[in-house]
Amino acid sequence: MNVKDKPRPTPATTEGAAGKVIIIGGGIAGLSCGCYLQMNGIQSEIVEMGAVPGGLCMSWDRGPYVFDGCLRWLVGTNPSSAFHQIWSELGAIVGRKIMPQDEVVRIEGADGQSLSVPADLDRLTSEFKRIAPEDAALIDQLVRAARRCASLEPPLENPLELMTQFQKMRLGLRYLPMVPVILKWKRLSITTYLAKYRNDFLRETLMALAGDERMSALVLMMVLAFRSTRNTGFVVGGSRAFAYAIADRYARLGGVFRYNTRVISVRVEDDRATGVNCADGTMVPASAVVSCADGRTTIFKMLEGRYVNKSLVRLYEKGELFSALIQVSLGIN
Repeated sequence: MNVKDKPRPTPATTEGAAGKVIIIGGGIAGLSCGCYLQMNGIQSEIVEMGAVPGGLCMSWDRGPYVFDGCLRWLVGTNPSSAFHQIWSELGAIVGRKIMPQDEVVRIEGADGQSLSVPADLDRLTSEFKRIAPEDAALIDQLVRAARRCASLEPPLENPLELMTQFQKMRLGLRYLPMVPVILKWKRLSITTYLAKYRNDFLRETLMALAGDERMSALVLMMVLAFRSTRNTGFVVGGSRAFAYAIADRYARLGGVFRYNTRVISVRVEDDRATGVNCADGTMVPASAVVSCADGRTTIFKMLEGRYVNKSLVRLYEKGELFSALIQVSLGIN
């Protein structure tokens, strides 16, 4: 499929609400939800306020250049991975070329000093110790933790809510060696952890990998763990092709798209969602509604704040916002 071609439209309808599920939002979550509903024989319709699918997983054209706003690497490119099975079922990577990335990132300091961060943990250890031999013990500790958690993946047999007691016990035993490591690193702030390093350049590199000073050290460790298994790579075509491939799979499964339609509220009768009201004045009936829009809009606007508790309100009123991100893209001839 040409990545510039919008997936073929399917006719929207307001009839046949019985058994139909309305999905609000055509991002990756909404598209995935729709595909799995269709695979299980449940008719669905995605209501998307934009003109194309993909949501935040999107790229755009400027002249001859394509700028990608999302995917730099995707977890699940190794065929043995649980994520790989999910992406394959969704049609996202089937027949698509995937470029493995042996290097996580390359950092160059203001003084010209450079550091490659390899995906392979043995090579990473050597490279880190080359520039920061004084931090050898901390480097070894970080790599040991990453090795311990490299196999962490979601269970495939069933979601946790649908597992039998035996399946939960088996899953717990599988993850047991990782639990102490995960808890230890989760409780450690990235700034507290990096303050232990004596080498300034390595400290700056590790902060760049973690992304934000408010993160826990677990984020840094898990980035290295995921990248070490050759289970990450760049899917050729980038974000737009990735999203369009799932949208095409959804359409082929019989799913229905309704583009350029913004949902303003969820229709509720006897505490059951029975459809959605749209900004253009239409009401789309359904037997169930799944919102893949953002939480605040869903809870406080679409549902008018009727289904909240104190902890949920406190989370949205007091919770710390993630740092704003700005992407600057340059096309180089």
